[in-house]
Amino acid sequence: METLVAILLAGLVITYVGYPLLQPPRIEEEEPEPKETRLGEVVAQKESTLEAIAELDFDHAMGNLSETDYQELRDRYRLKALALLKQEDEMVQEVVAKPNEVVEETVVAGAAKPRKQGGLKHCSSCGTPLATGDRFCAACGNPSGGSGCPNCGTIVTFSPAFCAKCGQKLLAEGRK
Repeated sequence: METLVAILLAGLVITYVGYPLLQPPRIEEEEPEPKETRLGEVVAQKESTLEAIAELDFDHAMGNLSETDYQELRDRYRLKALALLKQEDEMVQEVVAKPNEVVEETVVAGAAKPRKQGGLKHCSSCGTPLATGDRFCAACGNPSGGSGCPNCGTIVTFSPAFCAKCGQKLLAEGRK
């Protein structure tokens, strides 16, 4: 009799433990991520990539990168930035096609967010970041908009009497 009770009890325990293992797996559907969250992530990745390009330009100007490494990395970052810009444009077009107050606030907040540029200027023609001392854009050849100090090479975009960096006296075109 005791053997029969032990067998029944063992059978109940095995059934209780094994039942969940015999059930088909449950597939929980994840809620799709809101578009405004994805847009914010794309904008953050784009800004990070543009900052990496500026940092790369700075490292190259400082002589920390060889020309081949610089060109390879710069091309890779530019392609990534271009893909992110296209993705951002597509997402913004979706937002424009179907306006939503929360999404609009996110887009406005992302556009108004100050971007860290580290004091770097950008080409007025193509938008490529210009390294300190660049007189011409490396991408399109456009003049950077100012002349350089003859002493230290700092770009001067207006006609001051002295260089703000080294104090060298500057002769503007209109001055004698």
